[in-house]
Amino acid sequence: MTKKLTESAAQFAFWNYDQYPFFLGGTVTHMREDGLIQTKEYGPGHWFRPVLIVPEETGKIMKNTLRHLEEDYCKAQKALAKEFAEKLAKQCPLLPSKVKQ
Repeated sequence: MTKKLTESAAQFAFWNYDQYPFFLGGTVTHMREDGLIQTKEYGPGHWFRPVLIVPEETGKIMKNTLRHLEEDYCKAQKALAKEFAEKLAKQCPLLPSKVKQ
């Protein structure tokens, strides 16, 4: 059995994910007796097992923080990849260059 949440009970849930920042989240719309939740962002048929449920406003702030961390992480990954491509080109000059200009 599922319970539809009302506006007064607005909640935001986070669940595990396999890529950085390792959590996804959304506004809870339905909650099953076994603890699985549906969200507004992912819609019907997509059930998740939350690791954290917070008030909606708190969740939105946290999700925004995660988004910024993910952006910083992607920039750092690109910079690191470029740095090591340059090292590869310098240390193994006979190999074709993978450094993007």
